[in-house]
Amino acid sequence: MPRPATVLLVVLVSVGGVGLVLSTNVVALDEDGMPAVAELQQDTDPLVADTDDDGLDDGSEVDELGTDPVVADTDDDGLDDGSEVDELGTDPVVADTDEDGLDDGSEVDELGTDPVVADTDGDGLDDGSEVYTHETGPMSADTDHDGLNDSTEIEIHGTDPTSADSDADDLEDLDEIELHGTDPAAADTDGDGLDDGAEVYQHRTGTTTADTDGDGLDDGTEIEVHGTDPTAADTDGDGLEDAAEIEIHDTDPLQADMDGDGLKDGDEVDHDALDEADPFRMDIFVEVDYVEGYKPPTRSLEMVREAYAAAPISNPDSSTGIRLHISYGEAIDTDGRVSLDELRQRYTPVYFDHEDDGYHYGIAVGDARHDARSVAGVTQGWGDNRPFLFETARDDSDQTLPDDSIASTFMHELGHSNGIRPNDYEGVDSKAVSTDRYESAMNYNAPNGYVGYNDGVPFDDWDHIEHHLHTPDVRD
Repeated sequence: MPRPATVLLVVLVSVGGVGLVLSTNVVALDEDGMPAVAELQQDTDPLVADTDDDGLDDGSEVDELGTDPVVADTDDDGLDDGSEVDELGTDPVVADTDEDGLDDGSEVDELGTDPVVADTDGDGLDDGSEVYTHETGPMSADTDHDGLNDSTEIEIHGTDPTSADSDADDLEDLDEIELHGTDPAAADTDGDGLDDGAEVYQHRTGTTTADTDGDGLDDGTEIEVHGTDPTAADTDGDGLEDAAEIEIHDTDPLQADMDGDGLKDGDEVDHDALDEADPFRMDIFVEVDYVEGYKPPTRSLEMVREAYAAAPISNPDSSTGIRLHISYGEAIDTDGRVSLDELRQRYTPVYFDHEDDGYHYGIAVGDARHDARSVAGVTQGWGDNRPFLFETARDDSDQTLPDDSIASTFMHELGHSNGIRPNDYEGVDSKAVSTDRYESAMNYNAPNGYVGYNDGVPFDDWDHIEHHLHTPDVRD
């Protein structure tokens, strides 16, 4: 059976055939503004004002909007034409009204973006590029909440707008840019082997300079290879910069005095007065002045030098012994009798040339005095240099003592200056312990002319010197 509209049209045409003149522009039956004939031509329903039920009259769709009156969603964007026109303000014949790369329906129903504004969040990126290219949030100008606009991250800084810390260095991108001056797209801005965050929070090193302390070693190398302090050019405070120790001198940048002789490695390498020093071997320096006429025989002091050279002490260079450096000073024009007080108050301040150079100080005399008594030798037992007197003659006479006797006294007093004291062991400066038990020049029972220290029990002189050596200060 034909539709009512079709039947009506047939009737009208038939009547016209018998002489009635009627217009084909019949008034719209469904009040949609379209004549029935036009509706038939458009394939719309002349009895239904909104054939596709999209909220728009067929006449409006055809005559005003250009939409398809028999298709509810003309542009196939997922939105009925009526909602686009009356509610959203989108173009019902264009699927992507704002040309942002997203269909209007997707923007409205899925993303919540504005279908008539290409950049909903105003971050400088079209919504479509945020969704499909950058995977950023089109509803948030700062997707990762790092304080930087998404487009600013992409177009200016090259950072990841979806990660607050693009380079994963434990510093947020904005902090790198505004606080630290680091590259937010590079975890290690200065290329020193340390991530920027570790430099800021852990090591306190510079993030934009590879060598914070300027010692010639990159910060990462100092921390991970050598264990040195990247914020101190001279980690061990020995007067040598870390790179110089490693690359030039082969000394330990973590140990100020490798050989334990009380002289810093830097002084042993660079100090003019210590030019014979070796940072890999224990050195002891002594300045020896003498009262005119009482200069010690060369052989006597050579015996002491030999005893020290044979010391059972291991050095970093695998050698053994101590190098004793004896520097002869000047003759003192006075009589041969000198007391400890005179040594301290009169002679040391005037004649001691190496007072600030790490030297011990001894004066050879004809008659050493202490507490108004004549003694073979005496040492000032306190202070920095701990100067000492030693006799080379018999009680201010012209009779020079034997070499071994002079050597024994010198060995004894130098032992005190080196730090061996009576309170360290009862046999020192005492006759309480026999030489069978404690064979040492420090023992008053030692045979005349004995040149040596005890090695072993009950008190090891050499071990005490090795581990408790007193060395005068070196001052600039």
